[in-house]
This record gives sequence, structure tokens and C-alpha cells, in this order.
Amino acid sequence: MYTFGIFEILSEGWAYPLKGFMREDQFLQSMHFNCLLKDENCVSQSIPIVLPLTTVDKNRLYDTSAISLYHNQTCYAILRKPEFYFHRKEERVARQFGTTNKDHPCIKLIYESGDWLVGGDLEVLKRVRWNDGLDQYRLTPNELRKNLKKWVQMLYLLFN
Repeated sequence: MYTFGIFEILSEGWAYPLKGFMREDQFLQSMHFNCLLKDENCVSQSIPIVLPLTTVDKNRLYDTSAISLYHNQTCYAILRKPEFYFHRKEERVARQFGTTNKDHPCIKLIYESGDWLVGGDLEVLKRVRWNDGLDQYRLTPNELRKNLKKWVQMLYLLFN
């Protein structure tokens, strides 16, 4: 469920300029510099957005050109040109949280996750819907911009 929420953030554009789970160079930039380079500009990105996997899964998927990402038997995306790299767990938690205490709930999740990370661009096939009655309020950045533009135009007409 945790990774599915991260997928939602990526697929809707909340983690721009990322187009998918971080490749190793992006992971290292995020960990060491708290930003990503995008067209020679720094974009704030202090938390790595990664997809961990086990050694068994890494070995099974290593020579593939694409990986289908499923949740509850539904394919939501395809991860293109996957790049596999070692999950530097201790370095990650030390830099991200300032401690390596394994009793911290988020640190515990990281230590229990797979020893490998896979990154690559996502081809999103289906929008995430939680079907909890709140989906209508979960807008993407582009949808928010569009709504804000309409509201600004309405306010301009109202006060001029």
C-alpha cells in the first residue's frame, strides 16, 4: 500500500521533474544535495522516491526492458528501461532522518524493504482511485492550475 501511494504521487505529477522512480544518479543527487538537476537548474527534492525490491525479484527481472506495476490485480503502469542498483539503506536513513535507530517507524520500513532499488520512467495506464468518496477532491497539479485559473477569472470579473 505504501509503494502504491508513492506511485500515485509520481503518476499525477506531484514529484516533478521525476517521470518515474529514481534512477541511481537521481537517488544520489537527492540524498547528497537535496535537489535534482533539471536543465541545469536545481529542483528541490530532499526525499528519495524509490522502488525497493528483493534480490529474488531483481534477478528475475534483470534482463527485462519493461516491468508492469500491479496493485490488487490491476496494472496501473509500465516501468520502462529499468535500472537496478544497490539500496544503500544505512546511508539513506542517516542522511534522511539524521539517525539510524531501527525503532523509528519509517527507518524500520526502509531497513525491512528490499536490498535493491529499481528506477525508470513510468508509462501510466490508469489513474489511481481509492473509491472512498474522496476521489473527486484528489486533483492533479494540472487540474488544480485549471481550477485556480477559472477562480481567478471569476474573481476578476466580480471585482472589476
